[in-house]
Amino acid sequence: MSDPKFYAEFSWAVPKAFAGAVHACRFEQGDVLYSDSKAYDTSSRAKHPAQYHVQVLDPPRTNRATAGDGEGQRFYSNWESPVTFEWMDYKNGERREQQSTQGRLFACLWRGDVEPLLDLNADGPERPCLLRDLAADVDSYSEALLAKLGEKSINDADADGKPAKRHLFAIAMDQSSDTSRSKCELIERSLAAHFDVAAQSYSPVELGLAAAGTYHPTLRVFGATIKTADANRIEEVLRDVLYAGGKAPGQEGGRFNLSRHGRLVGLN
Repeated sequence: MSDPKFYAEFSWAVPKAFAGAVHACRFEQGDVLYSDSKAYDTSSRAKHPAQYHVQVLDPPRTNRATAGDGEGQRFYSNWESPVTFEWMDYKNGERREQQSTQGRLFACLWRGDVEPLLDLNADGPERPCLLRDLAADVDSYSEALLAKLGEKSINDADADGKPAKRHLFAIAMDQSSDTSRSKCELIERSLAAHFDVAAQSYSPVELGLAAAGTYHPTLRVFGATIKTADANRIEEVLRDVLYAGGKAPGQEGGRFNLSRHGRLVGLN
């Protein structure tokens, strides 16, 4: 079982305390990262040293935020920005100051690719797809979530025309974003205040999405299975959570469109 203090999808042991750096692709002065989770424990570091160790020297520290940045401009603009760090390879007894880019450092932490990090002449890594990209693939991730949960939509051919007694709401989320994570927590709490709800989340890899390996490693699909036949009532609850515009005068739902946020599916 993976340690809940670390992001499971990274090759290196990246603590969730680094959410701001992971979300923005900006590691800063004083950040220390190890390739093995045991190395973060000073009492066991001598017995279980990590093979690799990075301590960032530059850029200087700022007030990193983990809120959503709309379209991921901050992540991509930081991808090619410079970073200087102390590199330690304990296995080979190597220690040196190294210059690279934030994107190459991120990719090393994610996939374990050391060569592109240390050799700027090597081909640079591909940028990951971000939350907006996963959110746009709502058909694929909602179908994959149904399959993962062993559920079938009432629209399936073998549903025999039976009405839905339960529903599944699926939405893309980013664990490294305070905004995205808080939104899903609020969705779960709000639905649970009115219905019997079971919530879960899976990574694109766990769902077997076709492009799973291209997504930012902290992306997940959040799903809430809701025990009610009343889809309209579910949408009312979700509107209060997801719709920032409020209700237009004389209109019960304003301009709210649930399909812009996720997918609500009736279950047979």
